[in-house]
Amino acid sequence: MRRLPSSRDARGVGNEFLLSCDLRCMVGSPGVLLSQLDNGLGAGGSIYLSHLIGRGRAFEYLLFCADVDARPAERVGWANRAFRTRPSCTRTCNNLQNALRCLFPAAGIVKTKQGINATSRSPTKVIIEDAQDVIVCLVSAPEGQAIAEKFIKATNNQSSVPLELNYGEEIVNFYKN
Repeated sequence: MRRLPSSRDARGVGNEFLLSCDLRCMVGSPGVLLSQLDNGLGAGGSIYLSHLIGRGRAFEYLLFCADVDARPAERVGWANRAFRTRPSCTRTCNNLQNALRCLFPAAGIVKTKQGINATSRSPTKVIIEDAQDVIVCLVSAPEGQAIAEKFIKATNNQSSVPLELNYGEEIVNFYKN
């Protein structure tokens, strides 16, 4: 199924940014897609995804090059909440922001975040070192270089191309040819 470009999609680095946020709210389903672009390229997958959705689900989405829209993203924990409309999302996020700003001391919020991060994430240093190890292995391997060259050629350094717009379907072609 082909689709038109959407500025609301978050893939690759955009998705990594979202995954690093404390809370993720999405509008529209199936109008918004999330994906990790390095999944079919052998680039190690997402740094944070397995912490959010679990190891098995991370394998499902990363190894099978699967896109996810708002409702399934909410169901598995990729997004905290999925809203039907932008106004309902904005209203909820504004209410949360006001509650945090007005009700709780900043030091309490900081300590709560530190406690949650300490028990739910690997130390940042370990995450960065693991990601760097994967990248070094890939760029030094001939097959990794060949796939990167195919990717660059297929995208022509553009984002509105079939590969990026229909990633889950198109990436399979890299391995068929």
